[in-house]
This record gives sequence, C-alpha cells and structure tokens, in this order.
Amino acid sequence: MLRAPRGTIAVVAAALVALTVARPFGQSLALDRQRGEMMLDTMAHDLHEQYYDPTFHGVDLDAHIATAKQRVRAANSIGEIFGIVAQVAVDLDDSHTRFLPPARATVVEYGWSTRCVGDVAYVNVVDDASDAARQGLRLGDRVLQIAGFTASRQNERLIWYLLLGLRPQPSVRVVVQSPGGQPRTLDLAAKLTPGRGQIDLSNENDVDAMQRLYERYASKALRHEHVVLGDTVHVWRMPYFDLTASEIDRQFDKLGAAGTLILDLRANGGGREDGMLRLLGNLFDHDVVVGELRERKSSRQLIAKTRGHGRTFGGKLFVLVDSDSASASEVVARVVQLEHRGTIVGDRSSGSVMRAIGVEHQLGADVSIYWGMEVTIADLVHPDGKSLERVGVTPDVLLLPTQEDVAARRDPVLAQVAGMVGLSLDPVKAGGLFAPHN
Repeated sequence: MLRAPRGTIAVVAAALVALTVARPFGQSLALDRQRGEMMLDTMAHDLHEQYYDPTFHGVDLDAHIATAKQRVRAANSIGEIFGIVAQVAVDLDDSHTRFLPPARATVVEYGWSTRCVGDVAYVNVVDDASDAARQGLRLGDRVLQIAGFTASRQNERLIWYLLLGLRPQPSVRVVVQSPGGQPRTLDLAAKLTPGRGQIDLSNENDVDAMQRLYERYASKALRHEHVVLGDTVHVWRMPYFDLTASEIDRQFDKLGAAGTLILDLRANGGGREDGMLRLLGNLFDHDVVVGELRERKSSRQLIAKTRGHGRTFGGKLFVLVDSDSASASEVVARVVQLEHRGTIVGDRSSGSVMRAIGVEHQLGADVSIYWGMEVTIADLVHPDGKSLERVGVTPDVLLLPTQEDVAARRDPVLAQVAGMVGLSLDPVKAGGLFAPHN
C-alpha cells in the first residue's frame, strides 16, 4: 500500500515524471505513448465508476487526465510515461488508490529495506548476500536520504513505491548513519535478474512463469507465529490478515484458558476484511459496530459478529502496533481501543485505512502487457465519527525502540508488555522470539 500523508505527496510525485527505465517490451516510443493514453482512459473509467468520493477530493479528474495525456504525448521514455500515469492516482492523496505498472523485463532486488520508528527511518533488513551488506550497510543504520529524497515517515512508503514499482534502479544512493557514527554515502547495487517482458497466453510455460512471479512478489507467504510465556501469556505474531474465519477460530482455540493475549500486529499491512471481523468476533462476547462504510452511492454499518457466548477470549488483551501497521490491523487496534477491551502499545500506526479493490487490465491479445489499479471504494468512519485515514491509531502506551535496539534486534516493546503482566523478559530474548519483520 501506498502510505503518504498529505503535504508530502507533491514533493515526491514531482519526480515521477522524470523517470527513466529500460523499455521492457521493445516497442516504439510512439506505441509506448499510445498505450500510456489508453492506460489513462482506463484509469479514468475505473475511478469514475468505482471511486468512493465522486468529487475526487476536489480534483478535477477529467482535466487531470487531459493534462496527463498531453504530457504522455511529449514523453521521451516508458518510465516517464509510467510516472505521468502514476501521478494521477498519487494526486488523489489516498492510501489505497494507486497505479500498478506492467512488470519489467528485469527483476530488481535491492537486498535491504527500511522501517520508520517515530519519524525516523532505519534499516530493518539487510540480505547477507547483497551488495548492501558487502558495503557495510547494517541493521539500525539511520537512513537520512534515499535516491536524493530525505527519508522520513511522511514519504518513506512513496519513495519505495517509486523504486520498486515505477523506477527500479540498478543502484541506489543512500546517506546513512550508524549509531554513534557520522553520515556516510553509499551507492548500493541491486541484484538484476533477466526475465520476460512479454507473456504469450498461448504458451503454457509463459503462463506458469507468470503465476510463479505473481506468487513471489504479490502474494508473499507470511508465517503466523505463536509462543507461550510463562503458563498463561500467549503471544500471537500476526503478520497479515490472510487467514480464513475457521483458521482464526483455531488460533483462538489454542489459547484455552490463557489469562493474557499479546496480539502482535506490528508490520501487519492489512488484508482480508472477513478475517479482521472474525478476529474481533473472537475478542468480544457481543456484536460490535466497527464503523460506517461510506461508499460512492450509499453507506452501511460494518459489524463484527461475536463468535458466541462462552467461545470468545475473555482474558487480558494487549495489541502491539507500529508505523507499518496498516489497514485491517489499524481497525482492530482502534476498535479494541474504543471499546476499552485492551491496551494498545507501540508506535502510531500507518494511517492507511480505506476499503479498496484490485482491478486487473491488459493491453494486447495473445501477447499481453498486464497492469492494474487499486481503487478505494469506501472510507471507514468509526463510531466516534472519525476516520483513521492519514491519522492512524495513537497507542495508549507509546513505546519506541531506540536506534541501538534496532541494530541489536532487541524488542523492548514486547519485553515491557511482558513486564506489565508480571513476567521478566529480556529485550534481547524478546527480539529473538520470532523471525525478523520483513
């Protein structure tokens, strides 16, 4: 998801029209431009038909599309065209509406990533086999700049959208600072893997390869983990809302008579709405009004139905969130907070809470270019009359790891919550309970 609060989008979006990438399909620039205009027409249709706000937040969409077409006709590269198309969606300032460009002929893997703690971006993953590791990039390095942009909570996700989706680069210049050190500049080479820029639907091997690529990059498997501290404190790390209702019920059945559940939703980017509702239905012995879904032409209540008297978890509840807790995970945290069902601990959440659908498109027939859109179809307004979009959930207990904690993989948040229920848990041990959040 694209997560960029108001006021920062224009800064990074201004760079989108200057993108330059290798042409993946080998076609002429004139054909590239024609396809760019077709994408804009399709985008306009999707938004006019399905976008939840018919006023588009005050944006004159038709005029915006017309201007974008003029710029596409003068564009000098496929990357510039993609940037122009993407900017139309970015200018709506909506966390869940974005352009999904066609796949590149070359797969680019950087081997490192960032996560914000408070307003500061830190390196949170470094692949040991990457050029980044060879050049000394380390966990916990503070990231001051990425590709010429100042890295912060306000624009970190938009920067990665640019680098991963719109402007894959063979190398990225970063300015980083290790704990106690001075800022240093690194040019970090990416791993480039040649692929196919075209898919022949009459070729079974091409179709199989497309499916494998989709599963690898669009449906990355994430593992739910469950540990028990002491005799009655259960910690459930839930990295994504990808479980069915019955699977969630089985997770809660594991708790038995547990006195405490620590539900770790840090780095949980959301997922299935039905899974979110079922999780809430296991936490309350009564139906709960989650909020009002305000769609394009109507509004309706979103209700979490209880699993039933005597079958729900009635023990003490803590919910852990951070800056990458988004969408469904934020909704769970806010409902728990509004209903006074438990304690929310950690960092302010992403503020990316809308209901969206994915729309797939293709250009061409037997040989096709695949692209798509994510389109917001509803805003969720909670019973307190407020939406979490661009706001997020402010924890009841604000706990932020330090740079040294990130570098050493310590988890002072989980350790302190354990202390709240009378357990002694070392932050180093807490940081090693689960696989790193990727």
